[in-house]
Parts: sequence; C-alpha cells; structure tokens
Amino acid sequence: MRRRLAKRLSYLNNESSIRNSGGGLKMTVRVSQDELIAMMGVSQHEAIHKQLQLWSQQGIIDMDKGWVSVKNQPALVEIVTEDF
Repeated sequence: MRRRLAKRLSYLNNESSIRNSGGGLKMTVRVSQDELIAMMGVSQHEAIHKQLQLWSQQGIIDMDKGWVSVKNQPALVEIVTEDF
C-alpha cells in the first residue's frame, strides 16, 4: 500500500506540474484525502491516513484540512523504486 500511495501521489504531482520562469518544474498537486483513497480503490482508510501523517512529519507531503500537497517529489520516487 505504501508504494501504491507514493506512486499515485507522484503521478498526480507530475501531471499537475507547471514550468516556472526559470524553466524548472513547480509541483502543484493538491488532492483531498478522500479523493486519493477513492482513486486508489482501497478500503484501508486508516492505514492510508497514518502513512500520510508519517510522510507529513518527514516533510514529504503537506497536509492541511483534509488536503494533501507534495513537497518532496524525489522522496516519493525513491519510495516507489525501492526494493521490496
């Protein structure tokens, strides 16, 4: 579940990125926790919420009033690509 969640957030973040004036990418994804759970098609609401809280504490994402924003895209990619 951890890798699937990281993969979904990473994908959404890449899809919503825009170019800034310096030519780099500005990450702009903002999705509600309920939308994220529905997209993943899982019933483990509590487990997903706990994982999101952990990533928030680690500075990977930001959580604000039920919304999730990606702060550290490379960390999500690392989670997706790490060995089992």
